[in-house]
Amino acid sequence: MAFDPTTVRDYVDAFTAAGTLTERIDAFVALVRWTRQGANADSRLDAFLDQLDDPDERGRFQSAFGALIAETDGTNAFAHVGIPSERGFPAELGERLMNHVLPRPRSEQDLGCDRALPCPNDGDGQRHGIPIR
Repeated sequence: MAFDPTTVRDYVDAFTAAGTLTERIDAFVALVRWTRQGANADSRLDAFLDQLDDPDERGRFQSAFGALIAETDGTNAFAHVGIPSERGFPAELGERLMNHVLPRPRSEQDLGCDRALPCPNDGDGQRHGIPIR
């Protein structure tokens, strides 16, 4: 199924034109989610990759993606060490209770957060080779 090139261009342009880290992450997540929508996800991904065949478009995308990587910290996305902290039971209980009551603060620099690596479900993550805890 063919897609309207302006639709693909809109997602890529939103990502490459983003001026702040928050806008860049939001646009990148929207682009990734768009490529995974519906039964024709492979066709959408092909349309996106065809868009990047243009050298100027690819250069803009690479610059925006490079800026995204430079402004973030991927440690938690790729390596969860699991070293136990030496906190006591009351501190751990308090933190777990607060995590259920209050939302976690948004950290734009942390690529380990759920928002930065969009996998709508366990099957989607495993399909792309991302281990799901």
